[in-house]
Amino acid sequence: MSVFTLDWLKNQIGKETTVSPSPFARWLKGTLLEVEVGAVKVAFEIRPEMANPMGILHGGVIAGMLDDVLGMATLTLGNSHFYATVNLALDYLASAKVGERVIVEAKIVRNGKQIIHAVGEINSESGKLLAKASTNLAITPIVLN
Repeated sequence: MSVFTLDWLKNQIGKETTVSPSPFARWLKGTLLEVEVGAVKVAFEIRPEMANPMGILHGGVIAGMLDDVLGMATLTLGNSHFYATVNLALDYLASAKVGERVIVEAKIVRNGKQIIHAVGEINSESGKLLAKASTNLAITPIVLN
């Protein structure tokens, strides 16, 4: 049985994701806002090291935020195995600057036996859509513990 149960995740609401097994997620330092079966919402403060030379949130960090939160959403399903990203399709629609806060939401669309399909988006705190993504994640032989 995985330690990353829905109840465990719900107990992390309001906390920074420093307890994540992912070093990248710990670097991102998101704050878990909401968790339910098939859905997760995380807030991120944009720090200078997340920006491009223009002080705008770097596209690679946007992709990383989405990928991480989409992966986190798979944990809400109660599966015992780790799921790895097979593909990640992104649309960059607007920008955010250092010092701003963004909200990343992920939702599971389909929980198949081998593949999970999920969608996500990043919004400014005021609700402006900054980027959206869709992904497929494949089950791996790695058991979560």
